[in-house]
Amino acid sequence: MTRTFFGTSGGGGSSAVNADAERMDLRWISMSPEVASQTLTLNSGVAVYMLGYVPSAVTITKLWIWIRVAAATSTGSNTMAIYDVTGTKLAETGDMTTGFSTGLSFVSGTLGQSVSLTAGQRFYVGALTHFSSGPTVIGALSGSAAGIDHPSSGFNGLRPSIYATSQTSFPSSITPGSLSVNSGGYVMAAS
Repeated sequence: MTRTFFGTSGGGGSSAVNADAERMDLRWISMSPEVASQTLTLNSGVAVYMLGYVPSAVTITKLWIWIRVAAATSTGSNTMAIYDVTGTKLAETGDMTTGFSTGLSFVSGTLGQSVSLTAGQRFYVGALTHFSSGPTVIGALSGSAAGIDHPSSGFNGLRPSIYATSQTSFPSSITPGSLSVNSGGYVMAAS
């Protein structure tokens, strides 16, 4: 695999998640697991989005997320998607119910079509699940406890971590500036 996904912090280290990522040659969207300070449940019908950046042109074919505790009993759509910064959906994975139902794993979904990103492009990657008991992921709170900061005003006008409630599926477009701001982030990557 080529290095296709870079974030605001590096990926080196000795954790199990980093070992998986290094073997797969991935990079983090917004944080490496070293700053993860808690576990978060992906609640049914809540789409979470993380801001990403690529310093050089790449083609994305898979999206990844670290699942700590497996989900139970699917009740709807369980996928990931990639959006440009204006909110237009570029591609979505196929069904990821099996992946979200696997604990202690860095799971991936293949996009329905590859996405070419230009050098310096920013974009959002989202995860959306529907389970009676949602998967638990590694996350981090903002502020000094986690060593990161996710300001509500964002970076260069872009919010690094946002979410939308009451989602049955990923919409064809979102308005990032009007979505709710997350106080932290999730461990996601792409290749």
